[in-house]
Amino acid sequence: MQVKHDWAKALLGVKKFDVYVSMRARIALRKHGCIPLEDKNKEEALIDEEIDSVKSNKGRLVDTSDIICALDRGDEVCLFCRFPSLRDAAFHMVSFDSEN
Repeated sequence: MQVKHDWAKALLGVKKFDVYVSMRARIALRKHGCIPLEDKNKEEALIDEEIDSVKSNKGRLVDTSDIICALDRGDEVCLFCRFPSLRDAAFHMVSFDSEN
């Protein structure tokens, strides 16, 4: 459980890497019922606005449990887990199905 908490805490604090900021933005928007939208262009615009808000410390409120739940549900996936050469190692290191 500590690994989950540590990853969630790290994702909350990241403002430098857009891939992680956008993940946090989507989690916040889902939590607050703002997405999904039928109009994907409006949804992307809303995500972009939330990214800017997060970067300026004005993003919607989320906490570590929101991030853990989103990752557990599969709403979001850590990007580096998608690279085939790192797949086994990455899943071993950050598996959200494991209590290790």
